[in-house]
Amino acid sequence: MFGTEKWNYWMDSHWIKFEGDSIINDTLFKVIYRSDKEFHDRWYRYGAIREDTLKRVFIHRNGQQHLLYDFNLEVGDSLKNRWDIYVYVIGIDSVKMGPDSTNHIRIFLNDWRDTDHYYSYWIEGIGSEQGVLSGADNIGIVGAVYSLICYYSNDTLIFNSFPDEKQNPCFPQGYPNGVDEIKLKKNIVDVIYGDHSIRFSFNNPKLHDAEMYIYDDVGRIYMKADLRSYSTFELLKEQMAKGIYIFHYRSGQEFESGKIIIK
Repeated sequence: MFGTEKWNYWMDSHWIKFEGDSIINDTLFKVIYRSDKEFHDRWYRYGAIREDTLKRVFIHRNGQQHLLYDFNLEVGDSLKNRWDIYVYVIGIDSVKMGPDSTNHIRIFLNDWRDTDHYYSYWIEGIGSEQGVLSGADNIGIVGAVYSLICYYSNDTLIFNSFPDEKQNPCFPQGYPNGVDEIKLKKNIVDVIYGDHSIRFSFNNPKLHDAEMYIYDDVGRIYMKADLRSYSTFELLKEQMAKGIYIFHYRSGQEFESGKIIIK
């Protein structure tokens, strides 16, 4: 979520909130509002949302209702998104989130049964890691990256993609302030997958103050590495649980983030 006031068309960011009730066809919905402004000074009605007793979440927009989430799915089940791409449930677990460590069901999805391409997950009570209203529609989309940065419930931060940011956890520090600051450059971090390990190679001569954080897929710190003068760093797969991890590299003003997958 980087302010569109500065990013213009280079990066689409928006905020969603649920506020107030609406009756549609004798059914109770919560109203959805969206803001595309950096300072949240303009909101518009985007649609409506509801959840039934079977833990299915429906969205109502433009006079039509369709299924957004189904938390009764089982491993092996499939569903078709609006792009006619079949998405498969490849795993289900639970995760504790929020200040009270509430347990949330988590459903992992893929657009193929046996690959890690376009891998994503849903969190019950929140939505998709790719956005609160994404459902399965962004799985299988090439050429764009979608991400849920933060989720608040009654002003309490529940989900956070950048938990180490102290000043503003929902606006990552070190990112460019506008398009003019972006410069094309070679990747700082190269990720090499081996049979038993994942190796990181750093293309940065200023490694004396470099550090790297590894997060699990709900934003909890898995480990922190003080790289000092090391040009490579290795993780052993056998010591890590299967799933998606996020790495965040920093050295002075240099930074890079990315995902790794443990199968």
